[in-house]
Amino acid sequence: MPLHSRPRRAHRVRQPGHRAAGFTLLEVLVAMTLLAVSLGAALAAVTGSSDRLARVQERTLGYWVATNALVSLRLNPAGAAVGSRSGEETMDGRRFLWRADVVTTPDPATNRVDVFVFRDLRDREAIASLIGFLPGETGP
Repeated sequence: MPLHSRPRRAHRVRQPGHRAAGFTLLEVLVAMTLLAVSLGAALAAVTGSSDRLARVQERTLGYWVATNALVSLRLNPAGAAVGSRSGEETMDGRRFLWRADVVTTPDPATNRVDVFVFRDLRDREAIASLIGFLPGETGP
């Protein structure tokens, strides 16, 4: 026997019906694929949820701006006059633009006001709107 040779280890013989411990490469790849798909779906759900939250927050602030504009028109006697007026307001550090359209109603003692709130002058769609009523012309 040569000096450099090592004693051989005895190989284990598999018993019929027994499986080797561990996972096959195919099982590992399937598990990693399922994990990647589920993590991707979870990430998409979280991202979509945060986008919806930002839109809801902006619409809520827009509604408050519209309410403030309606109240200021009610407090100002000239605010009830038929016509269109606009303004801007900052809420929560954001600038909002509003437009109020005052129109007559079948009842001469009441005018209708439609308030629309925008984030930018170029916006075609209002982020919030509010309908209210103001005192109209009061005759003798």
